[in-house]
Parts: sequence; structure tokens; C-alpha cells
Amino acid sequence: MAVKYKFVEKAVPAAKGTKSDIYLQAPVTVFTETIEPDSFLSKLHEQSHMTKADIVRCLYSLQKLLIDELKNGNSVKTGIVGTFSPVVKKSKRTITKGAMEIGITYRPDPVMKNELRIADIKRVKTR
Repeated sequence: MAVKYKFVEKAVPAAKGTKSDIYLQAPVTVFTETIEPDSFLSKLHEQSHMTKADIVRCLYSLQKLLIDELKNGNSVKTGIVGTFSPVVKKSKRTITKGAMEIGITYRPDPVMKNELRIADIKRVKTR
């Protein structure tokens, strides 16, 4: 199986009253499917031989720990999956404390990154 992509046409803003030129945007990933939680848990169960209940408890614990650490402004290196870090972003036009929100950045582990670099990539035709 390959990661699929396509190019999307996008209009370039033009002067008022004139027609826009079209150009090709950077490639856009075409998702084959979305793996639902139950299917993902089944795959984890097969790989780890842990019960689905144990996996769910582990994932809930991971979520709670990540939330606690990120709320305290800490970056979390999992050592396996990657690094999660809090980021402060502007959510409105004005910059006040109420206009700011916290987001999360994710950097994959080097092993995961390297494995994805060797994945097959396939272009799909746009209609």
C-alpha cells in the first residue's frame, strides 16, 4: 500500500475585474481510509498480546499524563512515539490573555520518521 497524493488547482488572487490565473498547489495527501478506534485497538491487541481493556487503560493514562505535563508547560519525550510540546497561539485578532490558546505540536520519533521516509508514494489523477 502507498501513501497517495494529488495536486489541487488554486486561483491566484488577481486585480479587481480581471480573471485569475490558475496554478498547481503543493501536493495534498489523499487518505485511503480512517482507522476507527475499535479497529486500531484490535490491531494493537494483535501486536502486543495485551487485552483491549489494558490497552485502553494505558492510552487513557497516556492522555491524562500528557494533558497534565503540557498544562504545566513541559515538553514530553515518549522515547518511542515522539515528542509532544505545548504551543501558545493567537486565537483572535487582538492579543490579550483571553485571545490566546494552547495547542500541541508533535514531532515523531526518529525511527518512525525514517520508516515513513521509505514508504511508497503514489500520485492519483485529479478530475
